[in-house]
Amino acid sequence: MPAKQLALGLTALIDSMQFFYTSDPQACGSEMSEAVLAKFFSRVVFGADAV
Repeated sequence: MPAKQLALGLTALIDSMQFFYTSDPQACGSEMSEAVLAKFFSRVVFGADAV
């Protein structure tokens, strides 16, 4: 994946997580945010199978 596409996807994911946290902080804690970002990195950046 080209770096520009990867940067756009990561930025969109982070912005979406921030919006979700702002709208419902109880449902989107730090654990969920870390899990989502970890899956993104493992799948997109490192190419590992997302389980």
